[in-house]
Amino acid sequence: MKWTPAKLREAAAMKRDGCTYGDIAAHYRVSRSSVLGIANRNRDLFPKEDESERAARYEQLRGGESAPAAPAGPRFQWTDALRTDAARLYAEGQNARQISEAMGCCYSSATKMIAANPALFPKKKRVVEAKPAKAVKPSARMAGLALPGRPDGSAAKPRAVEVDLSQFAIPGVQPKTILTVGAGECRFPLSPADAAGGPDMPVCGAPVRAGASWCPTHCRDVFVERATENSGE
Repeated sequence: MKWTPAKLREAAAMKRDGCTYGDIAAHYRVSRSSVLGIANRNRDLFPKEDESERAARYEQLRGGESAPAAPAGPRFQWTDALRTDAARLYAEGQNARQISEAMGCCYSSATKMIAANPALFPKKKRVVEAKPAKAVKPSARMAGLALPGRPDGSAAKPRAVEVDLSQFAIPGVQPKTILTVGAGECRFPLSPADAAGGPDMPVCGAPVRAGASWCPTHCRDVFVERATENSGE
């Protein structure tokens, strides 16, 4: 379970109302150590008891003279009818505190009853709205290879395009393979659409400009927008 700020505030209110860490753990259906951990990390919400408060509570639990225990009233008894009424309130969206006020019992009694009857009080699922997919514009790099985006501008999955790249071979330039092409030579693939890639895949092999992987001819064929910008320099 994720401890949200709202749940931390509610747990702190339960502690101030006299609930133990065990009661809080039962309410959220987590371990007691989990509650102790969030209490130690959020001391502004769960302040430590000083020695006098701890001693007074100990005396009260022991029944000492310094803090006599108040006479116990009649204990609230959960009947099947009361559980059914509480389950109806829970289904309407009320929380344990609201149910305890409506049923006339203490908050701790309501949380324990809810934790003990998961069939009547199932955990409420959070509804998370799906975020819309981010629209992706068609890539200028692949514009010359017929890879458009969708008409609505959203991202399109790459699809197989039957393009015979061997038609882009430069006349007078002897193609090389991907293994024999050297540094400073064009690596633009010239394989037919039905050819499998591999170490013998033919590439252009023409000289390239410094810092480029393709020769000026193939850069102009594919990077249409970039070639237009370069022509204006």
